[in-house]
Amino acid sequence: AIIDKLSEIDEIINENSDGWPTNRLGKAELTIMRLAVYEIRFDEEITDGVAINEAVELSKKYGYKEKDYLNINNFTNNKEKRRRVKDIIEKMKRQIRINVSRHSATMHYSKNYGYIPLWILVKVLSFGIMCELYTILKDKDKESVAETFGIDPNLLEEMLPILSNYRNLCAHEDIVFDHKTERAIPDTEYHNKLKIFKMDDEYIYGKNDMFAVVIIFKYLLSKDNFRLMMKELEYEIDKLDGRIDTIPIQKVLDYMGFPKNYLEIVEM
Repeated sequence: AIIDKLSEIDEIINENSDGWPTNRLGKAELTIMRLAVYEIRFDEEITDGVAINEAVELSKKYGYKEKDYLNINNFTNNKEKRRRVKDIIEKMKRQIRINVSRHSATMHYSKNYGYIPLWILVKVLSFGIMCELYTILKDKDKESVAETFGIDPNLLEEMLPILSNYRNLCAHEDIVFDHKTERAIPDTEYHNKLKIFKMDDEYIYGKNDMFAVVIIFKYLLSKDNFRLMMKELEYEIDKLDGRIDTIPIQKVLDYMGFPKNYLEIVEM
């Protein structure tokens, strides 16, 4: 966590800032610099350009304090969504009040600076609220988030509720293997490349089932991380196959929405 690396981060800033050591920087500027240095030096998943750009854009667009970045004018001006915007902002404020003391990072900023930056706020927001938050962003901000994953912003908006639904089932230890969501993801290139069978002009796999989650992660994860995830998945399926003898493993996979050639998605 960034708090654990604070002294090392400040040392890097002091060594590389010409005449502007940490004790001369304003709290907001110092917070942004610390975030950028942390992501450049310690977060292997984020490139230098992305880290700096993220820190700068957060400060320019939303400010550093809750009263600034939770301003209703920072979100979509679609009149049909105004009530939704207000509701989600209130949900975020409520989670700040309830959960701020449960996380070291949020406690640190609240105690030492009197506010919680947007990039730290994720410590107290549920994944469900994060997904809802994306739906009320301005179009340019949606595009910026989606660009991080190299995905169309509308497609991302369609996929997030399904991820949230499955995440909630897992968090509450519910049964997920044959779960079907009410919403479905759009048809993707992977449905076509895997030659998934259609019935009544609808793909029978990978729309609102467990394999839909696999397709979503194909879009969101890096190639290496997706490959690792699929290796873990293949291992668990093989282990399950060795434990059951009453029904074929393919029948289980069929309930989950997995086509027989599901592993081919790794190389696509």
